[in-house]
Amino acid sequence: MSSIEELNNKKFKIPIKINEYNPDFDAVGIDLGTTECSAAVIRKNGAEFVVLDNLTSFRTMPSYIIYNGQHPKCGQIAVNRLRNKSKYIVFDSKRILGRDLDEIIVDPLWPFNIREINNEIRIKLANMSIVKSPEEIFGALLKHIKKCVDEFQGRNINEVCQRVRQSEKVLEWKQNKTERKSIISEFLDKFF
Repeated sequence: MSSIEELNNKKFKIPIKINEYNPDFDAVGIDLGTTECSAAVIRKNGAEFVVLDNLTSFRTMPSYIIYNGQHPKCGQIAVNRLRNKSKYIVFDSKRILGRDLDEIIVDPLWPFNIREINNEIRIKLANMSIVKSPEEIFGALLKHIKKCVDEFQGRNINEVCQRVRQSEKVLEWKQNKTERKSIISEFLDKFF
């Protein structure tokens, strides 16, 4: 029997649908994607997605960050400024996170540079005047998402449980760096 036939004949157990969720349980799901991010929270009738990009009112946000002011700005605002302010913008940071310099496939279209400084990867922007670690980039995305979730929920969410699905090498690296990302993103209690 071929693998397609096996799949067609295989029976999958679908979990029962829960009719009512406990809205007091502060469950937040965050997807930090390579190109887009999203977040959902538990409400009485189930999961509800949070608007992450105020410019578009979309529930997904491009994983782009611009560093040309006092505070980084995330999402479509950074995408819109690519034409004139590309030297201040970082994207594709997930392709860099947790990798050694020789493992990073540099995209010639990136408006930023990748360097190794003191055995750590750094992203250099704006003619090398702005230097960020991949954790700081992800921290800025998480901080923005947390702010949006807090506003959506009407209260501060202070606990985070992080699940990482990547290669063992990246997972080992992330276990050492994940707390730093959580602190940067202002979650108070961390569970791993």
